[in-house]
Amino acid sequence: MKKFLPLLHITSILLFYSCGMSKQELTNQVINSMKEEFSKNKNVDVEIVSLVLVKKSENEYLGTLETSESVKSPEVTGEDVVSIDGELPKNIKHTYEVEVLSDGDSFRWKIKNGFLE
Repeated sequence: MKKFLPLLHITSILLFYSCGMSKQELTNQVINSMKEEFSKNKNVDVEIVSLVLVKKSENEYLGTLETSESVKSPEVTGEDVVSIDGELPKNIKHTYEVEVLSDGDSFRWKIKNGFLE
């Protein structure tokens, strides 16, 4: 029996690490990817307040993304976005639906509704 314990231990370690990312690791990586993508937007500053993912199927997650957005340029939508006091809108709270697909090693995300879609 003692001969099999090291083999069993090694096998369990391999199984644990071969399962891919945990949900928390995936969430953190998606947040980092979103931050990178949002930083390319020259018209709006987007701060991620939270992202909560729920597993829908083996490799599909649905989530809720909460952001705080500040307009940097009035050319955002082609409409008049200046507020009554003449200032550009700041710290506007938004909630979006997010879909994430992951194979355990890589992922892709998509915002399903709203301005950031």
